[in-house]
Amino acid sequence: MVNQYGIKFGPITAAKLESAGVFSALDLLVIGPQELAQITGLKYEDAEQKYDELVTYLEEKKIIDKQSTLEDISAHKAKTQYLKSGCNSLDLLLGGGLPTQAITEVYGQEGTGKTQYVLSLTVEALQRGEGVLYMDCEGTFELSRLSEIAKSRGYELKTDKLEVMATQDTHTIRKIVKTLPTLIQKFDVKMIVVDGMVGIFRFEFDQGRGELNDRQNHIKYPLRHLKRIAEYMNVAVIVTNQVTANPDGGWGADPMKPIGGHIFGHTARYILKLNKGSKTHRTARLVKSNKDPQYDCEFWLTEAGVWDSEKVKVET
Repeated sequence: MVNQYGIKFGPITAAKLESAGVFSALDLLVIGPQELAQITGLKYEDAEQKYDELVTYLEEKKIIDKQSTLEDISAHKAKTQYLKSGCNSLDLLLGGGLPTQAITEVYGQEGTGKTQYVLSLTVEALQRGEGVLYMDCEGTFELSRLSEIAKSRGYELKTDKLEVMATQDTHTIRKIVKTLPTLIQKFDVKMIVVDGMVGIFRFEFDQGRGELNDRQNHIKYPLRHLKRIAEYMNVAVIVTNQVTANPDGGWGADPMKPIGGHIFGHTARYILKLNKGSKTHRTARLVKSNKDPQYDCEFWLTEAGVWDSEKVKVET
């Protein structure tokens, strides 16, 4: 029968999908054919066929863009938006702002400004009337700090399009990521913040190298979902990340590297590294981009979040 998924599924298969938290065509799009086969027990070849039917259905309904020809791909890429943080130096580092249709990773030591950067992006998005989904994985989100940043920038903070979710264990992260397509439509979301996700996986799978493979396998599911959400729904996804010592650092490499391994680094299209300076001074380096040159910029942490100078001056 044709149901909420837009393609034919029997009642037993539909029930299996719903029990796994897959309630709509977009939810089904996000999980992909491999997970569809795992959830329903379908043969992988049958799951692929169903997935192809789903993509065709969503394209015909103009819910997602076609991406089968050069013309299609170019038209889709032309819809990319660049979300401003209010700090020109950081925005220019990414070619004009945080890009939609991609995952951007921001990593650095504690106190380098990762959370202040995503809070600044959040304030600016809300000011433009764009929805924000904020997954707080480390308990660092403070509404009072968001209000302070907004006030320092001359804004009145509006939170009607802000959805904050506490996600302090891996089970909750995986469960919430599956609900994001519905929330994106509900709040007209343009940006998803995932503050500290990989650290939670690192904390739960902490028994050394013996659990490393399990950890990577668990990380790949929410990352894959977030990547598809960004691409298909024209949303910017920004993920903050911790660092660990780099054993190759003595050979001229960076002594610090982001946690999460290659699976995380390959999924992110853009990677920024934030570094500490003196007092509130910070620098950022564009480590990875498919189109922008690698270079550094400087910024400051202020009452207005990330800023281009040590003193905040707001035009009135």
